[in-house]
Amino acid sequence: MMTKTRSWPPIHLRGVLAAAAFVAVCWMLLVSHDRPCTVVAAAQTAMDPTQAKKYDRQAIFEVRADAPSARASREMSPLLAMALDEYTARHEAFLQAGHSKSHERVIIYVAGPDDGYGNRLPGLIWTFVWALLDRRVFLTEWRDDLTKQARAQIGDLFAPHLEFDADKLTVRKPWLRDARKIQSRQLFKELSTEALDAKFPDDVIRVSSDDWLYPLLAHNPHYRDRMARLFPHGRAFAHIAAFLLPLAPVLQAKVDTVKRHTLGRNTIGMHLRLQKMMPDNLGKKTLRAPSPDTFFRVARMIQRERGMSDNTTVFYLSTDSGSAVTAARVWFAQRNLAVVLFDDFYQIQRVDHKDAERGSLESLQNAIVEMRILSEMGELVGTLGSSFTQIAAAWGQLVPHNVMPDGSYWYSALSEPCFRYASRGHAVYIQDSHELVYHSRCSTSPSSSASVAFAPTQKAPGQKGSRGGTGGPQARRGR
Repeated sequence: MMTKTRSWPPIHLRGVLAAAAFVAVCWMLLVSHDRPCTVVAAAQTAMDPTQAKKYDRQAIFEVRADAPSARASREMSPLLAMALDEYTARHEAFLQAGHSKSHERVIIYVAGPDDGYGNRLPGLIWTFVWALLDRRVFLTEWRDDLTKQARAQIGDLFAPHLEFDADKLTVRKPWLRDARKIQSRQLFKELSTEALDAKFPDDVIRVSSDDWLYPLLAHNPHYRDRMARLFPHGRAFAHIAAFLLPLAPVLQAKVDTVKRHTLGRNTIGMHLRLQKMMPDNLGKKTLRAPSPDTFFRVARMIQRERGMSDNTTVFYLSTDSGSAVTAARVWFAQRNLAVVLFDDFYQIQRVDHKDAERGSLESLQNAIVEMRILSEMGELVGTLGSSFTQIAAAWGQLVPHNVMPDGSYWYSALSEPCFRYASRGHAVYIQDSHELVYHSRCSTSPSSSASVAFAPTQKAPGQKGSRGGTGGPQARRGR
């Protein structure tokens, strides 16, 4: 009797079949959400001209399965990578010039002494974009005076590969002190219409800002085309932060400790800012945030809608409220769900007062750590009007679900921060922008392009969904 020999595909096809099998398995895992599937865009990395640089942008090229719809277009554009190379050379030449006045022009970001990090970081990032467009060297006067008891210098929080602390550099370059200070709130028209080098010819300028004015630069006719090539998907914050603001080692170690306990899981972050008033429809902060369980229900709804199983999902809570911590431990334990808090790894003091966590250097550092942890989550539930939520989302290119004062929520139109003053009569400066609807209402009420991911009255399964603070969440369309 003849024995059949097994026929194998030709050798040159086996690699193709193996790759196809890997993609198929990866896709099944992606759909099931049982385990994250991480794929590195090797082609993009290979063409990256800054791969050998000291700053690490590997995370920008990762595609994570724990948030298939929330992290779109993460890649840094080749033009931006080359622009950062060029900027690095310019900055290093400036530093090597010593005491003598450099031929390089300089822009110094001046942080407000009492501004929180949710206001400082967007001001710092968009001012750096100005430096890129106008070929200036970027520096900052951080001067953290949030409390009389504690101050955090820029080096206490971040470890940039370039020195840009203006206070340190003015010892060697005293001529930096002579620069005039410009308040960005008086520059909306100029930033959106003028050529920056002609409008601001000074060799050194100092700019103060607590807002995200990137949209003005993006739609300035002198820079619109270049901005579209630098940031083809309108996402600038995460890319510039990866270059400019790597965490100080002690802070990064804390982030890594928490991440190790969520590795291989689907992750949903929650930021509850309960001690400050929330904005009403007129933008006035007169409303109290709803009860903590409203945020928990929104997070639970996202988990179920995404198809994440209970035993592969971890919820992370960041909050200014001690009572919210207690409520979270009870609520998630009753449902046999895993919830992780910063308190599980490091000592942290919470008092139900808005400034309770600003009393020491470590508490100021922990604020940055928690913001960064939230940015690493797969999904994010945040507090309407909270700049902390907005910056965590922008840092991780996450599109957040913002909980409203009445217990409903809206799904943000963009992952980037909010140009807050657009809603205060200044939307005219970006009137031709496709982002106008978002920025014209993003910190006061839902944008009219929000709530696209869920039906307007969809409720968490098993919840009645009343509009009160203790009812189930509802998706809400903008006005």
